[in-house]
Amino acid sequence: MLSVATIAFAVMATLFILDGFYSAGKNRTLVDFFLRGGKLRTLGFFSNILSTNLSVGNFLIFVAGWGFTFGIGGIFWFSVNLALNAIGFYYYLPRFKAYIEDPSTSGTVHEYLALAYSSGPDDRYAHRLRFAASLATVTCLLLAMAFEIQLGAALASALLGLPLIPIFFAFISLMAIYTAAGGFRTVVWTDAVQSAALILGAVGMLVLCRHLQTEYGITRGAAHNSLDIGIYNIIGILVVGSGWFLVGMDNWQRTSASRSARVSVLGFSIYTAVIILFGVAFGWFGIVDRQFVTALLSPSQLSSAGFNPFLDLFSVAGRLSPTDQKLAALLLVTLIVAALSTADTFLFVCAHSLVSDVLLGLGKRGSLHILTPRESTTYLALARSVVVALAVFVTLTWTVLAINDAWKDPVSFFFIAYSAQFALLAPVALSKWPHWGFSARAAFWSVVVGIAVSLSWGFGSLAALQHGYTRFLFIDLAGGLSLTPVFAGLAGLVVLLAVDRPIRGSVDKSR
Repeated sequence: MLSVATIAFAVMATLFILDGFYSAGKNRTLVDFFLRGGKLRTLGFFSNILSTNLSVGNFLIFVAGWGFTFGIGGIFWFSVNLALNAIGFYYYLPRFKAYIEDPSTSGTVHEYLALAYSSGPDDRYAHRLRFAASLATVTCLLLAMAFEIQLGAALASALLGLPLIPIFFAFISLMAIYTAAGGFRTVVWTDAVQSAALILGAVGMLVLCRHLQTEYGITRGAAHNSLDIGIYNIIGILVVGSGWFLVGMDNWQRTSASRSARVSVLGFSIYTAVIILFGVAFGWFGIVDRQFVTALLSPSQLSSAGFNPFLDLFSVAGRLSPTDQKLAALLLVTLIVAALSTADTFLFVCAHSLVSDVLLGLGKRGSLHILTPRESTTYLALARSVVVALAVFVTLTWTVLAINDAWKDPVSFFFIAYSAQFALLAPVALSKWPHWGFSARAAFWSVVVGIAVSLSWGFGSLAALQHGYTRFLFIDLAGGLSLTPVFAGLAGLVVLLAVDRPIRGSVDKSR
Protein backbone atom coordinates (compact mmCIF):
# COMPACT_ATOMS: atom_id res chain seq x y z
CA MET A 1 0.00 0.00 0.00
CA LEU A 2 2.73 2.46 0.96
CA SER A 3 4.81 1.71 -2.12
CA VAL A 4 1.86 2.24 -4.46
CA ALA A 5 1.02 5.60 -2.87
CA THR A 6 4.66 6.73 -2.78
CA ILE A 7 5.37 5.84 -6.41
CA ALA A 8 2.17 7.44 -7.69
CA PHE A 9 2.82 10.69 -5.84
CA ALA A 10 6.51 10.79 -6.83
CA VAL A 11 5.61 10.41 -10.52
CA MET A 12 3.07 13.24 -10.36
CA ALA A 13 5.42 15.53 -8.42
CA THR A 14 8.15 15.01 -11.04
CA LEU A 15 5.73 15.76 -13.88
CA PHE A 16 4.52 18.92 -12.16
CA ILE A 17 8.05 20.30 -11.73
CA LEU A 18 9.05 19.43 -15.30
CA ASP A 19 5.98 21.18 -16.69
CA GLY A 20 6.66 24.18 -14.49
CA PHE A 21 10.05 24.77 -16.02
CA TYR A 22 8.79 23.91 -19.51
CA SER A 23 5.99 26.48 -19.21
CA ALA A 24 8.32 29.12 -17.75
CA GLY A 25 9.66 29.95 -21.20
CA LYS A 26 6.17 30.62 -22.54
CA ASN A 27 5.37 33.27 -19.95
CA ARG A 28 6.69 36.47 -21.51
CA THR A 29 4.28 38.93 -19.88
CA LEU A 30 2.24 39.19 -16.70
CA VAL A 31 -0.90 38.51 -18.76
CA ASP A 32 0.67 35.22 -19.87
CA PHE A 33 1.79 34.39 -16.34
CA PHE A 34 -1.44 35.21 -14.49
CA LEU A 35 -4.15 34.72 -17.16
CA ARG A 36 -2.59 32.32 -19.67
CA GLY A 37 -2.74 35.07 -22.25
CA GLY A 38 -6.55 35.16 -22.01
CA LYS A 39 -6.74 31.89 -23.99
CA LEU A 40 -8.15 29.44 -21.46
CA ARG A 41 -10.61 27.09 -23.14
CA THR A 42 -13.44 24.91 -21.89
CA LEU A 43 -11.41 21.81 -20.96
CA GLY A 44 -8.85 23.88 -19.07
CA PHE A 45 -11.63 25.86 -17.38
CA PHE A 46 -13.36 22.65 -16.30
CA SER A 47 -10.23 20.93 -14.97
CA ASN A 48 -9.12 24.06 -13.12
CA ILE A 49 -12.47 24.67 -11.41
CA LEU A 50 -12.96 20.97 -10.61
CA SER A 51 -9.55 20.33 -9.07
CA THR A 52 -9.58 23.64 -7.19
CA ASN A 53 -12.95 23.05 -5.58
CA LEU A 54 -12.43 19.34 -4.94
CA SER A 55 -10.20 20.32 -2.05
CA VAL A 56 -9.47 17.98 0.80
CA GLY A 57 -10.66 20.44 3.46
CA ASN A 58 -13.57 22.40 2.05
CA PHE A 59 -14.96 19.45 0.12
CA LEU A 60 -13.78 15.86 0.55
CA ILE A 61 -13.29 15.74 4.32
CA PHE A 62 -16.10 18.24 4.84
CA VAL A 63 -18.76 16.26 2.97
CA ALA A 64 -17.47 12.94 4.35
CA GLY A 65 -17.69 14.44 7.84
CA TRP A 66 -21.24 15.59 7.16
CA GLY A 67 -22.10 12.14 5.82
CA PHE A 68 -20.69 10.61 9.01
CA THR A 69 -22.50 13.05 11.30
CA PHE A 70 -25.75 13.75 9.46
CA GLY A 71 -26.11 10.90 6.94
CA ILE A 72 -28.32 11.60 3.95
CA GLY A 73 -29.23 15.00 5.38
CA GLY A 74 -25.60 16.09 5.14
CA ILE A 75 -25.34 14.85 1.56
CA PHE A 76 -28.63 16.51 0.59
CA TRP A 77 -27.78 19.96 1.94
CA PHE A 78 -24.23 19.83 0.58
CA SER A 79 -25.68 19.02 -2.85
CA VAL A 80 -28.07 21.98 -2.52
CA ASN A 81 -25.03 24.12 -1.76
CA LEU A 82 -23.37 22.91 -4.99
CA ALA A 83 -26.47 23.68 -7.02
CA LEU A 84 -26.58 27.18 -5.54
CA ASN A 85 -23.00 27.68 -6.73
CA ALA A 86 -24.29 27.49 -10.29
CA ILE A 87 -27.46 29.51 -9.70
CA GLY A 88 -25.54 32.39 -8.14
CA PHE A 89 -22.93 32.33 -10.89
CA TYR A 90 -25.46 32.25 -13.77
CA TYR A 91 -27.60 34.99 -12.23
CA TYR A 92 -24.72 37.43 -11.90
CA LEU A 93 -22.69 36.55 -15.00
CA PRO A 94 -24.45 39.10 -17.27
CA ARG A 95 -23.31 41.84 -14.87
CA PHE A 96 -19.71 40.55 -14.87
CA LYS A 97 -19.55 39.77 -18.60
CA ALA A 98 -18.18 43.12 -19.76
CA TYR A 99 -15.38 42.99 -17.18
CA ILE A 100 -14.22 39.42 -17.75
CA GLU A 101 -14.26 39.81 -21.56
CA ASP A 102 -12.32 43.09 -21.51
CA PRO A 103 -8.65 42.29 -22.33
CA SER A 104 -7.49 45.47 -20.61
CA THR A 105 -8.55 44.30 -17.14
CA SER A 106 -6.40 42.44 -14.62
CA GLY A 107 -9.00 39.76 -13.94
CA THR A 108 -9.50 40.29 -10.19
CA VAL A 109 -12.69 40.78 -8.22
CA HIS A 110 -10.91 43.57 -6.37
CA GLU A 111 -10.32 45.62 -9.52
CA TYR A 112 -13.92 44.95 -10.56
CA LEU A 113 -15.19 46.41 -7.28
CA ALA A 114 -12.96 49.47 -7.60
CA LEU A 115 -14.30 50.12 -11.10
CA ALA A 116 -17.92 49.41 -10.15
CA TYR A 117 -17.95 51.86 -7.25
CA SER A 118 -15.52 54.52 -8.44
CA SER A 119 -16.73 58.04 -9.15
CA GLY A 120 -13.66 58.74 -11.26
CA PRO A 121 -9.90 58.06 -11.61
CA ASP A 122 -9.11 60.23 -8.58
CA ASP A 123 -11.56 58.50 -6.24
CA ARG A 124 -9.22 57.64 -3.36
CA TYR A 125 -11.76 55.36 -1.72
CA ALA A 126 -11.96 53.26 -4.89
CA HIS A 127 -8.22 52.58 -4.57
CA ARG A 128 -8.62 51.84 -0.87
CA LEU A 129 -11.50 49.50 -1.70
CA ARG A 130 -9.31 47.59 -4.14
CA PHE A 131 -6.63 47.18 -1.47
CA ALA A 132 -9.09 46.18 1.28
CA ALA A 133 -10.76 43.63 -1.00
CA SER A 134 -7.36 42.18 -1.85
CA LEU A 135 -6.58 41.98 1.86
CA ALA A 136 -9.78 39.96 2.40
CA THR A 137 -8.81 37.49 -0.30
CA VAL A 138 -5.20 37.08 0.80
CA THR A 139 -6.21 36.68 4.47
CA CYS A 140 -8.86 34.09 3.57
CA LEU A 141 -6.68 32.08 1.23
CA LEU A 142 -3.61 32.10 3.49
CA LEU A 143 -5.77 30.38 6.10
CA ALA A 144 -7.26 28.08 3.47
CA MET A 145 -3.85 27.07 2.11
CA ALA A 146 -2.50 26.26 5.56
CA PHE A 147 -5.70 24.31 6.22
CA GLU A 148 -5.55 22.29 3.00
CA ILE A 149 -1.87 21.37 3.19
CA GLN A 150 -2.19 20.52 6.89
CA LEU A 151 -4.93 18.01 6.11
CA GLY A 152 -3.02 16.43 3.23
CA ALA A 153 0.18 16.25 5.29
CA ALA A 154 -1.67 14.79 8.29
CA LEU A 155 -3.10 11.98 6.17
CA ALA A 156 0.30 11.21 4.64
CA SER A 157 1.95 11.32 8.06
CA ALA A 158 -0.60 8.94 9.58
CA LEU A 159 -0.14 6.38 6.84
CA LEU A 160 3.60 6.68 6.24
CA GLY A 161 4.50 6.90 9.91
CA LEU A 162 6.66 9.97 9.30
CA PRO A 163 6.68 13.28 11.19
CA LEU A 164 4.13 15.77 9.93
CA ILE A 165 6.46 18.79 9.78
CA PRO A 166 8.85 17.55 7.05
CA ILE A 167 5.88 16.34 4.99
CA PHE A 168 4.26 19.79 5.23
CA PHE A 169 7.52 21.46 4.14
CA ALA A 170 7.87 19.02 1.24
CA PHE A 171 4.34 19.76 0.02
CA ILE A 172 4.61 23.55 0.27
CA SER A 173 8.06 23.56 -1.37
CA LEU A 174 6.89 21.39 -4.28
CA MET A 175 3.89 23.62 -4.83
CA ALA A 176 5.92 26.84 -4.70
CA ILE A 177 8.50 25.54 -7.20
CA TYR A 178 6.19 24.53 -10.02
CA THR A 179 3.73 27.41 -9.48
CA ALA A 180 6.40 30.12 -9.46
CA ALA A 181 8.08 28.63 -12.51
CA GLY A 182 5.14 27.87 -14.78
CA GLY A 183 2.44 30.29 -13.67
CA PHE A 184 -1.19 29.73 -14.66
CA ARG A 185 -0.18 27.48 -17.57
CA THR A 186 1.28 24.96 -15.15
CA VAL A 187 -1.55 25.41 -12.66
CA VAL A 188 -4.05 24.52 -15.43
CA TRP A 189 -1.95 21.62 -16.70
CA THR A 190 -1.44 20.14 -13.25
CA ASP A 191 -5.16 20.61 -12.62
CA ALA A 192 -5.90 18.43 -15.66
CA VAL A 193 -3.67 15.67 -14.26
CA GLN A 194 -5.09 16.17 -10.78
CA SER A 195 -8.68 16.04 -12.08
CA ALA A 196 -7.98 12.70 -13.75
CA ALA A 197 -6.43 11.41 -10.52
CA LEU A 198 -9.40 12.65 -8.50
CA ILE A 199 -11.89 10.91 -10.78
CA LEU A 200 -9.88 7.68 -10.69
CA GLY A 201 -9.56 7.91 -6.91
CA ALA A 202 -13.29 8.50 -6.48
CA VAL A 203 -14.10 5.39 -8.53
CA GLY A 204 -11.63 3.39 -6.44
CA MET A 205 -13.21 4.74 -3.26
CA LEU A 206 -16.68 3.64 -4.38
CA VAL A 207 -15.40 0.12 -5.06
CA LEU A 208 -13.69 0.11 -1.66
CA CYS A 209 -16.90 1.24 0.06
CA ARG A 210 -18.78 -1.61 -1.57
CA HIS A 211 -16.14 -4.09 -0.43
CA LEU A 212 -16.32 -2.77 3.13
CA GLN A 213 -20.05 -3.36 3.12
CA THR A 214 -19.92 -6.90 1.74
CA GLU A 215 -16.58 -8.58 2.53
CA TYR A 216 -15.90 -8.11 6.22
CA GLY A 217 -19.06 -9.39 7.88
CA ILE A 218 -19.57 -6.17 9.80
CA THR A 219 -22.84 -5.45 11.49
CA ARG A 220 -24.46 -2.41 9.93
CA GLY A 221 -24.73 0.55 12.30
CA ALA A 222 -27.70 2.84 12.60
CA ALA A 223 -28.53 4.76 9.43
CA HIS A 224 -29.27 8.49 9.25
CA ASN A 225 -32.48 9.27 7.41
CA SER A 226 -33.28 12.81 8.54
CA LEU A 227 -32.75 15.99 6.53
CA ASP A 228 -32.46 17.96 9.76
CA ILE A 229 -28.81 18.96 10.16
CA GLY A 230 -29.44 22.03 12.32
CA ILE A 231 -30.53 25.49 11.27
CA TYR A 232 -27.06 27.01 11.75
CA ASN A 233 -25.48 24.49 9.40
CA ILE A 234 -28.23 24.96 6.81
CA ILE A 235 -27.93 28.75 6.81
CA GLY A 236 -24.13 28.64 6.74
CA ILE A 237 -23.85 26.21 3.85
CA LEU A 238 -26.55 27.99 1.81
CA VAL A 239 -24.74 31.33 2.14
CA VAL A 240 -21.44 29.72 1.20
CA GLY A 241 -23.07 28.00 -1.75
CA SER A 242 -24.85 31.01 -3.18
CA GLY A 243 -22.01 33.47 -2.61
CA TRP A 244 -18.65 31.74 -3.05
CA PHE A 245 -18.40 32.03 -6.83
CA LEU A 246 -19.24 35.71 -6.64
CA VAL A 247 -16.46 36.55 -4.21
CA GLY A 248 -13.90 33.77 -4.79
CA MET A 249 -10.90 35.30 -6.56
CA ASP A 250 -9.98 32.00 -8.24
CA ASN A 251 -13.27 32.08 -10.17
CA TRP A 252 -12.65 35.62 -11.36
CA GLN A 253 -9.16 34.62 -12.48
CA ARG A 254 -10.32 31.63 -14.54
CA THR A 255 -13.29 33.43 -16.12
CA SER A 256 -11.03 36.35 -17.05
CA ALA A 257 -8.40 33.92 -18.37
CA SER A 258 -11.05 32.59 -20.76
CA ARG A 259 -12.16 36.12 -21.76
CA SER A 260 -15.42 34.46 -22.73
CA ALA A 261 -18.75 34.24 -20.92
CA ARG A 262 -19.71 31.36 -23.24
CA VAL A 263 -16.66 29.29 -22.25
CA SER A 264 -17.31 30.10 -18.60
CA VAL A 265 -20.95 28.99 -18.76
CA LEU A 266 -20.14 25.74 -20.57
CA GLY A 267 -17.23 24.89 -18.28
CA PHE A 268 -19.24 25.74 -15.17
CA SER A 269 -22.21 23.64 -16.32
CA ILE A 270 -20.08 20.53 -16.83
CA TYR A 271 -18.35 21.16 -13.52
CA THR A 272 -21.64 21.45 -11.61
CA ALA A 273 -22.88 18.07 -12.86
CA VAL A 274 -19.60 16.35 -12.00
CA ILE A 275 -19.06 18.03 -8.62
CA ILE A 276 -22.49 16.95 -7.35
CA LEU A 277 -21.58 13.33 -8.15
CA PHE A 278 -18.39 13.77 -6.13
CA GLY A 279 -20.39 15.22 -3.24
CA VAL A 280 -22.72 12.24 -3.15
CA ALA A 281 -19.83 9.75 -3.45
CA PHE A 282 -17.71 11.18 -0.64
CA GLY A 283 -20.74 11.80 1.55
CA TRP A 284 -21.55 8.11 1.14
CA PHE A 285 -18.02 7.29 2.32
CA GLY A 286 -18.78 9.15 5.56
CA ILE A 287 -21.90 7.01 6.04
CA VAL A 288 -19.93 3.82 5.31
CA ASP A 289 -17.25 4.88 7.77
CA ARG A 290 -19.81 5.32 10.54
CA GLN A 291 -21.74 2.14 9.76
CA PHE A 292 -18.90 -0.23 8.88
CA VAL A 293 -15.33 1.02 9.29
CA THR A 294 -15.67 2.20 12.89
CA ALA A 295 -17.02 -1.26 13.79
CA LEU A 296 -13.54 -2.63 13.02
CA LEU A 297 -11.96 -0.32 15.60
CA SER A 298 -11.99 -0.33 19.36
CA PRO A 299 -13.06 2.91 21.10
CA SER A 300 -9.40 3.74 21.79
CA GLN A 301 -8.57 3.37 18.09
CA LEU A 302 -11.22 5.74 16.79
CA SER A 303 -9.21 8.68 15.53
CA SER A 304 -11.76 10.93 13.87
CA ALA A 305 -15.12 10.90 15.69
CA GLY A 306 -16.45 12.07 12.33
CA PHE A 307 -14.03 15.00 11.99
CA ASN A 308 -11.95 13.12 9.39
CA PRO A 309 -13.45 9.74 8.44
CA PHE A 310 -10.51 8.88 6.19
CA LEU A 311 -8.27 8.50 9.24
CA ASP A 312 -10.51 5.64 10.39
CA LEU A 313 -9.98 3.84 7.09
CA PHE A 314 -6.22 4.20 7.24
CA SER A 315 -6.26 2.93 10.82
CA VAL A 316 -7.64 -0.42 9.62
CA ALA A 317 -5.64 -0.54 6.37
CA GLY A 318 -3.47 -3.40 7.60
CA ARG A 319 -6.55 -5.60 8.08
CA LEU A 320 -7.83 -5.12 4.53
CA SER A 321 -7.28 -7.46 1.61
CA PRO A 322 -4.35 -6.71 -0.77
CA THR A 323 -6.80 -5.36 -3.36
CA ASP A 324 -8.50 -3.08 -0.85
CA GLN A 325 -5.14 -1.88 0.42
CA LYS A 326 -4.29 -0.74 -3.10
CA LEU A 327 -7.63 1.03 -3.33
CA ALA A 328 -6.94 2.72 0.01
CA ALA A 329 -3.52 3.81 -1.29
CA LEU A 330 -5.17 5.27 -4.38
CA LEU A 331 -7.60 7.12 -2.12
CA LEU A 332 -4.70 8.53 -0.10
CA VAL A 333 -3.02 9.86 -3.25
CA THR A 334 -6.39 11.34 -4.26
CA LEU A 335 -6.66 13.22 -0.97
CA ILE A 336 -3.10 14.57 -1.21
CA VAL A 337 -3.72 15.64 -4.81
CA ALA A 338 -6.92 17.37 -3.68
CA ALA A 339 -4.98 19.34 -1.07
CA LEU A 340 -2.26 20.41 -3.53
CA SER A 341 -4.63 21.17 -6.41
CA THR A 342 -6.52 23.65 -4.26
CA ALA A 343 -3.52 25.11 -2.47
CA ASP A 344 -1.51 25.79 -5.64
CA THR A 345 -4.43 27.69 -7.16
CA PHE A 346 -4.92 29.70 -3.97
CA LEU A 347 -1.19 30.46 -3.78
CA PHE A 348 -1.24 31.69 -7.35
CA VAL A 349 -4.44 33.69 -6.85
CA CYS A 350 -2.91 35.52 -3.88
CA ALA A 351 0.19 36.37 -5.90
CA HIS A 352 -2.03 37.57 -8.75
CA SER A 353 -3.89 39.91 -6.43
CA LEU A 354 -0.83 41.25 -4.63
CA VAL A 355 0.90 42.10 -7.91
CA SER A 356 -2.16 43.32 -9.83
CA ASP A 357 -4.13 45.07 -7.09
CA VAL A 358 -1.46 46.24 -4.66
CA LEU A 359 1.75 46.78 -6.62
CA LEU A 360 0.10 47.90 -9.87
CA GLY A 361 -3.29 49.05 -8.62
CA LEU A 362 -1.93 51.25 -5.83
CA GLY A 363 1.54 51.89 -7.17
CA LYS A 364 0.83 52.62 -10.85
CA ARG A 365 -2.96 53.10 -10.62
CA GLY A 366 -3.58 50.71 -13.52
CA SER A 367 -3.93 47.15 -14.81
CA LEU A 368 -1.61 44.56 -16.30
CA HIS A 369 -1.90 45.94 -19.83
CA ILE A 370 -0.30 49.32 -18.99
CA LEU A 371 3.19 47.84 -18.57
CA THR A 372 5.88 48.31 -21.18
CA PRO A 373 7.74 45.14 -22.31
CA ARG A 374 10.67 46.04 -20.07
CA GLU A 375 8.42 46.72 -17.08
CA SER A 376 6.55 43.50 -17.71
CA THR A 377 9.79 41.52 -17.54
CA THR A 378 10.66 43.15 -14.21
CA TYR A 379 7.21 42.55 -12.76
CA LEU A 380 7.23 38.97 -14.01
CA ALA A 381 10.35 38.24 -11.95
CA LEU A 382 8.75 40.03 -9.03
CA ALA A 383 5.58 37.93 -9.39
CA ARG A 384 7.60 34.72 -9.10
CA SER A 385 9.26 36.08 -5.97
CA VAL A 386 5.85 36.90 -4.52
CA VAL A 387 4.75 33.28 -5.01
CA VAL A 388 7.76 32.05 -3.03
CA ALA A 389 7.29 34.69 -0.32
CA LEU A 390 3.65 33.70 0.07
CA ALA A 391 4.69 30.07 0.55
CA VAL A 392 6.81 31.26 3.48
CA PHE A 393 3.83 33.17 4.94
CA VAL A 394 1.65 30.07 4.59
CA THR A 395 4.22 28.13 6.59
CA LEU A 396 4.27 30.78 9.31
CA THR A 397 0.46 30.86 9.39
CA TRP A 398 0.34 27.07 9.69
CA THR A 399 2.87 27.14 12.54
CA VAL A 400 0.87 29.67 14.55
CA LEU A 401 -2.37 27.75 14.02
CA ALA A 402 -0.74 24.43 14.92
CA ILE A 403 0.59 25.89 18.17
CA ASN A 404 -2.95 27.00 19.03
CA ASP A 405 -4.48 23.59 18.20
CA ALA A 406 -6.67 24.94 15.41
CA TRP A 407 -6.66 21.72 13.38
CA LYS A 408 -8.63 19.52 15.78
CA ASP A 409 -11.98 19.98 14.02
CA PRO A 410 -11.57 20.44 10.22
CA VAL A 411 -15.30 20.93 9.59
CA SER A 412 -15.50 23.86 12.01
CA PHE A 413 -12.23 25.39 10.81
CA PHE A 414 -13.56 25.29 7.25
CA PHE A 415 -16.07 28.00 8.15
CA ILE A 416 -13.30 30.13 9.66
CA ALA A 417 -10.80 29.69 6.84
CA TYR A 418 -13.21 30.56 4.04
CA SER A 419 -15.21 33.33 5.71
CA ALA A 420 -13.04 36.44 5.30
CA GLN A 421 -13.77 36.30 1.56
CA PHE A 422 -17.45 36.89 2.35
CA ALA A 423 -16.60 40.41 3.44
CA LEU A 424 -16.88 41.12 -0.30
CA LEU A 425 -20.32 39.60 -0.68
CA ALA A 426 -22.49 42.68 -0.11
CA PRO A 427 -20.51 45.02 -2.42
CA VAL A 428 -20.25 42.39 -5.17
CA ALA A 429 -23.92 41.39 -4.91
CA LEU A 430 -25.23 44.97 -4.91
CA SER A 431 -23.00 45.97 -7.80
CA LYS A 432 -25.67 44.33 -9.99
CA TRP A 433 -27.78 47.47 -9.44
CA PRO A 434 -25.36 50.37 -10.11
CA HIS A 435 -28.25 52.83 -10.41
CA TRP A 436 -28.68 52.61 -6.64
CA GLY A 437 -25.58 54.78 -6.39
CA PHE A 438 -23.50 53.28 -3.55
CA SER A 439 -20.14 54.99 -3.16
CA ALA A 440 -16.63 53.54 -3.00
CA ARG A 441 -16.40 54.89 0.54
CA ALA A 442 -19.37 52.79 1.65
CA ALA A 443 -18.05 49.70 -0.14
CA PHE A 444 -14.61 50.17 1.43
CA TRP A 445 -15.95 50.29 4.98
CA SER A 446 -18.28 47.40 4.21
CA VAL A 447 -15.28 45.21 3.31
CA VAL A 448 -13.19 46.36 6.28
CA VAL A 449 -15.94 45.64 8.81
CA GLY A 450 -16.75 42.32 7.13
CA ILE A 451 -13.13 41.17 7.49
CA ALA A 452 -13.04 42.20 11.16
CA VAL A 453 -16.31 40.41 11.94
CA SER A 454 -15.34 37.18 10.17
CA LEU A 455 -11.99 36.88 11.93
CA SER A 456 -13.17 37.99 15.37
CA TRP A 457 -16.28 35.79 15.39
CA GLY A 458 -14.56 32.76 13.85
CA PHE A 459 -11.42 32.68 15.96
CA GLY A 460 -13.24 34.03 19.02
CA SER A 461 -15.75 31.18 18.88
CA LEU A 462 -13.01 28.61 18.36
CA ALA A 463 -11.02 29.94 21.33
CA ALA A 464 -14.12 30.02 23.52
CA LEU A 465 -14.95 26.40 22.69
CA GLN A 466 -11.38 25.35 23.46
CA HIS A 467 -11.72 26.96 26.91
CA GLY A 468 -15.01 25.25 27.69
CA TYR A 469 -17.51 27.95 26.77
CA THR A 470 -20.46 26.68 24.75
CA ARG A 471 -22.74 29.70 24.27
CA PHE A 472 -22.54 33.39 23.46
CA LEU A 473 -25.82 35.15 24.28
CA PHE A 474 -28.45 32.93 22.61
CA ILE A 475 -26.05 31.33 20.08
CA ASP A 476 -24.65 27.83 20.51
CA LEU A 477 -20.97 28.34 19.63
CA ALA A 478 -20.41 24.83 18.24
CA GLY A 479 -23.12 25.37 15.66
CA GLY A 480 -22.58 29.12 15.47
CA LEU A 481 -19.15 28.69 13.90
CA SER A 482 -20.94 27.72 10.70
CA LEU A 483 -22.52 31.20 10.71
CA THR A 484 -19.14 32.95 10.36
CA PRO A 485 -19.54 33.70 6.62
CA VAL A 486 -23.14 34.78 7.26
CA PHE A 487 -22.08 37.29 9.90
CA ALA A 488 -19.30 38.60 7.64
CA GLY A 489 -21.73 39.17 4.78
CA LEU A 490 -24.45 40.68 6.97
CA ALA A 491 -22.01 43.03 8.68
CA GLY A 492 -20.83 44.24 5.30
CA LEU A 493 -24.40 44.76 4.12
CA VAL A 494 -25.37 46.74 7.22
CA VAL A 495 -22.36 49.04 6.86
CA LEU A 496 -22.96 49.52 3.13
CA LEU A 497 -26.56 50.56 3.78
CA ALA A 498 -25.66 52.69 6.80
CA VAL A 499 -22.96 54.71 5.04
CA ASP A 500 -24.93 55.21 1.81
CA ARG A 501 -28.66 55.04 1.30
CA PRO A 502 -29.60 53.69 -2.15
CA ILE A 503 -30.34 56.55 -4.53
CA ARG A 504 -32.05 55.59 -7.76
CA GLY A 505 -31.04 57.30 -10.96
CA SER A 506 -27.25 57.28 -10.55
CA VAL A 507 -25.14 56.39 -13.55
CA ASP A 508 -23.51 53.01 -14.13
CA LYS A 509 -19.92 53.40 -12.85
CA SER A 510 -18.68 49.88 -13.64
CA ARG A 511 -16.47 51.04 -16.49
